[in-house]
Amino acid sequence: MNFFHSSFFNTLFNAEVPRIILKADPDFIIFKYNEAYKIATGIQNRPVEGMSLWEAFDNDETGPGIGKLLVEALNKASTNKQAVNMPPISYNIPSPDKKGFVAMWWMLEIIPVLEETGECNYLLVTSIKEELTVTNEELHSANEELNISKLELQRSLDLIRESEERFRTLADGSDILISVGDETSKEIYFNEAWTRLTGRPEVQLLDFGWADLIHPDDKDAFLNLYLTAFKKQVPFTKEFRILNKTGNYGWLLATGRPRYNPDGAFAGYINSCIDVTEQKQDDQRKNDFIGMVSHELKTPLTSLSAYMQILLNKAQKNDDEFTRVALEKANSQIGKMNEMINGFLNVSRLESGKIHIDKKDFDLALLAKETEEDLESTNETHNVIFAPVERTMIYADKDKIGHVISNLISNAFKYSAKGSTIHLACITKDKLAYFSVKDEGMGISKDDIPELFDRYYRVKGDHMHGISGFGIGLYLSSEIIKRHDGTIWAESELGKGSTFIFTLPVLDS
Repeated sequence: MNFFHSSFFNTLFNAEVPRIILKADPDFIIFKYNEAYKIATGIQNRPVEGMSLWEAFDNDETGPGIGKLLVEALNKASTNKQAVNMPPISYNIPSPDKKGFVAMWWMLEIIPVLEETGECNYLLVTSIKEELTVTNEELHSANEELNISKLELQRSLDLIRESEERFRTLADGSDILISVGDETSKEIYFNEAWTRLTGRPEVQLLDFGWADLIHPDDKDAFLNLYLTAFKKQVPFTKEFRILNKTGNYGWLLATGRPRYNPDGAFAGYINSCIDVTEQKQDDQRKNDFIGMVSHELKTPLTSLSAYMQILLNKAQKNDDEFTRVALEKANSQIGKMNEMINGFLNVSRLESGKIHIDKKDFDLALLAKETEEDLESTNETHNVIFAPVERTMIYADKDKIGHVISNLISNAFKYSAKGSTIHLACITKDKLAYFSVKDEGMGISKDDIPELFDRYYRVKGDHMHGISGFGIGLYLSSEIIKRHDGTIWAESELGKGSTFIFTLPVLDS
């Protein structure tokens, strides 16, 4: 029963009043009982789940015997599908004033738990066991209160059932794939959209039966992300491929959010997935087109660059200063165009999975030193200060990491005034290398920072007028760092400069 997992039911069931759930069959198999029931019946060290009532308690000195009245009441509740309020089962002795009795008694409230089909498969039994002096009037009042409690519990169960039915109706009518996990990470619900996509009924999808449908290349990464988010009780978002009923893999974008009971206790996750296969295919077609066009532009651009070099040499020999300057400017523009085309090609290769990452052990301090030496010979516009870098061994693609550093430095030059200072540093902390590039430039607004590393994103505003770019560099840098199990982010305030930082795992020394 799904409502057994609801926060209201668990709060009610685990209250201090002894409660037990029995299967509605001839032997009344014990399905579940709470801590108060264990204490009241003396079975703390003797688990009885899966046993019949007769096997668990009959002729047992530590627990109550099962009498004829109880059997009749259980059968009545199960057959009539109506709650039964039993009169107390008691051992009575006269009270001193002869107006009542002193009793050790059990007062039982038996409520049938109905399935959506109307069948009764379980019985919820609430018990009260006390030794106290009561009058007949008080006993009658207690019976009336128990009747009220029974009605309230039944109404609560009806509300839970109605709420679940509404949720199922809404969820099953949606094209969004919805699933619910409990506090142990076990999936307890899949809506019909999952069955329509995968061809598998809900019963086959439960208990991680859905996980074997994930593409082998995506499975470990997705499950690790899901279980890590589960342990930390934080939201997550992830794309992955899944096998559909046609035998092909499609893309899903999954979003998961933690659920909490009214008392604040963690209750599990509710997850939603949308099919982004068509969007992915569109992106792939765009990337293929961009890659093809960029590749075709490389050949004429290379020839044009060669002709420009020939003309530049001729102008220098003829001491034609005007032509030489014009050709140098034209050659510089060809260089920018070539850099832009290479960027588009790299994006296309990256998103097609064709970019090659050649990881080797190397010292990040030596790469920083090489970068510093290159800047000393080429930089004429800014003051660049490198903080001392200690030996930092990492396992990475040296050329790709060098490209990231060069891109961050190039951006610092581009977005800060000539003569300003740029600080570069690399420190190691908690087995991570932190490489930072800090400038004194125009800064970035808080609204732009979250989107800086998106493909083709460019900061908007009048202060960006005259600054060229297609929003490729930071996206490529971000993807390269991700493929090295690192992170990259920006810290900035508009008008007060920016600091870009990336981390990489450090090899054990």
